[in-house]
Amino acid sequence: MNFWMAWLNDRTGIVSFWQTYRQRTAPLRCRTLASWPSVIVFLFFLEAVTGLVLWMYYSPSAQTAWESVYYLQYEVLGGGLLRALHYYGGQVLLGVSGIYVLHLLYRWAYRAPREVVFWLAVLLVPVTLGVLLTGDLLAWSQRGYWSTNVRTNFLLLIPAIGDGLRRLAIGGPEL
Repeated sequence: MNFWMAWLNDRTGIVSFWQTYRQRTAPLRCRTLASWPSVIVFLFFLEAVTGLVLWMYYSPSAQTAWESVYYLQYEVLGGGLLRALHYYGGQVLLGVSGIYVLHLLYRWAYRAPREVVFWLAVLLVPVTLGVLLTGDLLAWSQRGYWSTNVRTNFLLLIPAIGDGLRRLAIGGPEL
């Protein structure tokens, strides 16, 4: 090992990790369903990175939000691809999370010692759904406004606490 690789390995351990990783072999009977958590983590980081880049171009005002999204979509090189990756990544994240919860139910993974993983996966589905629903309004388009209005009106169907939940979801009495 040359000087630079030894130096890098001393400070990060990446070379030792890579050597250990290369020596591992895949099992003869590979289970594709065991890869769902890795896919969920990848999609989460994809959403975080694309969301951070979108955030750099976004103007959070009712007057300028649509223009900033339009500028990103049509004027910035790769902006449309970035928005599409963020949008479809979120949709796939919701679907994969739901499938993973169903997989855990089928495998009876809600029992000890894996019950924490199950409950975190169950919690991930409504959180992802909530983030997807709130992200729809950010462009301040007619579609985003009215779809958010319709979706939050469903909260009014919940007896006793529906109005309070709707006010909490939209941040006040009116959207």
